[in-house]
Amino acid sequence: MELNYTFYIAATKEVIWDILTTPEGSAAIFYGAAVHSDFVPGASIEYIGSGRGGDQTLHIHGEIIEARPGKSLVHTSNVGDVYLKDTPAHTSRLPTGFLTLVALSNWT
Repeated sequence: MELNYTFYIAATKEVIWDILTTPEGSAAIFYGAAVHSDFVPGASIEYIGSGRGGDQTLHIHGEIIEARPGKSLVHTSNVGDVYLKDTPAHTSRLPTGFLTLVALSNWT
């Protein structure tokens, strides 16, 4: 099954990029889970925060496929071991003028 979500956010691509790629920004929108990555192809990406496994719960982990600041961020995504099930996903974020398109595709 493939699930696709599309969001239009009233913010500039620079603001969206900073939110998605900084620990402070991601923690503000992902319930305290801070993103950790070098954001280069092949690098790991992890979202870590309070959860079932304590203060340093690994919620999501994956690999950076593409990272073009202010243009696109594509990575694989798997849930952390504490959730007992890995779910591959693929995310893309693309600017569209005054709004920023955020698209998420998830294959289960």
